[in-house]
Amino acid sequence: MGPLKPLGIGSSGRSGCADTDGEDWLGLPRSTPSPHLSRRRAYLSLRSKILLALATVVVAFAAADFWILRRIFDSSFHDLERTVVERDLLRVQESIRREVEGLQQFCNDWGGWDELYAFAADRNSAFVASNFSQSTLGGNNLDVVYVSDVHGNVLYRNIVDPRTGSSLHLPEFPSGRVPQDHSYYSAQTHDSQIPGILPTAAGPLLLASSPILTGAGQGPSRGLLTIGRFLTNAAIERLRLQTRVDFRIWQLNGTGSSIDEVSHALPLVHRAGRAYTEVIDEDHLFVYGLLEDYTGAPGFLLRASLGREITKRGSEAVQFALYSTVCAGALVLGALVLILQRSVLSPLARLSEHAQRVGERDDYLARLDNGARDEIGVLSREFDRMLGKLAAARTAAADAARAAGKSELATSVLHNIGNVLNSVNVSTQLAVEQVHSMRVEDLEKLAEVLGAQADLLDAEIAVKRCRAARRAVAALSEHFRGRRASAEQELSALAEGIVHIRELVRAQQSDAGHVDLIEVASLSDIIERAIRITESAEGAAPGVWIERDLEQLPPMALDRQRLTEVLVNLLQNARQALAPPSCRERKICISLRRISADRVRIGVRDTGVGIAPENLPKMFQLGFTTKARGHGVGLHASANVIHRLGGAIRAESAGIGHGAEFIVDFPAYTPEPKAAKL
Repeated sequence: MGPLKPLGIGSSGRSGCADTDGEDWLGLPRSTPSPHLSRRRAYLSLRSKILLALATVVVAFAAADFWILRRIFDSSFHDLERTVVERDLLRVQESIRREVEGLQQFCNDWGGWDELYAFAADRNSAFVASNFSQSTLGGNNLDVVYVSDVHGNVLYRNIVDPRTGSSLHLPEFPSGRVPQDHSYYSAQTHDSQIPGILPTAAGPLLLASSPILTGAGQGPSRGLLTIGRFLTNAAIERLRLQTRVDFRIWQLNGTGSSIDEVSHALPLVHRAGRAYTEVIDEDHLFVYGLLEDYTGAPGFLLRASLGREITKRGSEAVQFALYSTVCAGALVLGALVLILQRSVLSPLARLSEHAQRVGERDDYLARLDNGARDEIGVLSREFDRMLGKLAAARTAAADAARAAGKSELATSVLHNIGNVLNSVNVSTQLAVEQVHSMRVEDLEKLAEVLGAQADLLDAEIAVKRCRAARRAVAALSEHFRGRRASAEQELSALAEGIVHIRELVRAQQSDAGHVDLIEVASLSDIIERAIRITESAEGAAPGVWIERDLEQLPPMALDRQRLTEVLVNLLQNARQALAPPSCRERKICISLRRISADRVRIGVRDTGVGIAPENLPKMFQLGFTTKARGHGVGLHASANVIHRLGGAIRAESAGIGHGAEFIVDFPAYTPEPKAAKL
């Protein structure tokens, strides 16, 4: 019998199973595809992996560097922009305060003018005509001139709309007499003036006041001089040129479109507690702040805008840093690849090709020594040394496998022959018992009686004796006829068992040449033959009821002897599983079904002791058995046979005490009838 196919299964026990798919029938590792086959299926060279890893590192480093730079520099540039624009806002506020201070200085100069001091006493109209003309006021860029005496009487009042040049009425500067509760004049004294900005209906008004004194700055004061200058668009544009800041100003109690701007920005400024910076878009940045009126309360909203050149330059710097990082990484990557190519990749490629050639040709005598003294050189020399050891180990393993194969072959043959010899032995014993139980002594006694009565002269007595002898002969004939039939039946079973033994031996001999004997046979006949062979199996339960559920199938082409061998093993195990006294119902059900055009299924189900769940995976493992006198060979050999025939076998059981079923699927086809010869 030739080597059995690797199944990793086997046992004649009634419980268990272990997955040994990674080993062959000798317990050696199964052969795996050559490494170059796997490489062809999905190949990614070491060079590609290293390039991918280095490129990933460079890209990750560049991305991390870019992210860090953006987080740090962007924040720094944004802070710088906010600082710059807030400084611009402060510069605007300071410029407006200087305008107020300049206006106050001019007002102080006019307040200490002797002619004005005389006018406050005599109200000379010639003074007004010569000093308060429109050309004089316009030349000094004054929009408001307001003179009152110490009693609040208005001595002179001139308010000009700077946009139209016409007179303008402002309720803040009443004509006739200044009320005692006037918001501005009530806070003034002749020794303390309050310059500042006054919100008016015509817009912000820079305001200054001074007591009317002599040219030497002596009093007593004869009244109060108030002058004002509107913050017109021209004035704001002039301040823009001075400060180089683009800004706008709104009154908090303003009207028109300024309401939306104030309502939007004022809560933000209050929430920030100081200037509030707002990014408008990629090109503009606004900062909002408050400007106090003459009372020191917030009266105006300032907005300064700034182009985002700082951020743009910062972004350009970050991009430049990113480009330089990527370029530096590419240079480092190229240098590393060249070094790795010369020192690692090329030697490894040669070693890999050498290993592939060894795997493809099974040439364990090939050697590769590149002469290098580094780790790869050591690896190549150790690889060559390993090949030498592997060659020696392979030779030893082949010898051991050959010896193990012979041992298992002998064990399998002896097991199968032993199964049949059990039945042959029982049939032989029964035949011997039948022969021993023949009543030969009765024939001898009858012969003696007939001999003793041969000389009797009395005819009547002779007749009676002959009749009795005839009845005795008839009874003995019937007895010998039954014993002969029983002996013939047992001798027939004995002969069939001997024939099966001869066929087993012949089948094992044919296996030695790897030749399968395909015959056209009836599956039903093969099943019945296996039943008859196992009727007298050793350890089988008596009184077993065989239930047949056989589909009527035509004769099929198959290996009759191999299939009989498998069914004998399965039926004998089933009969032995019914032997324990705990089995109340002793029944075996044999089923036969066609499952496809060229495949057949046979099932052997018993009501015996069953199989434990943890033992199901080990049922067909060589050497596994739960029988006290078992060897763990039968099911393993049966599985190898079925696998060799191109089929499969499996065991099923609901657990201990619930019986078991063995299911065999194997190929079998109906041969086409040959055309008749003419």
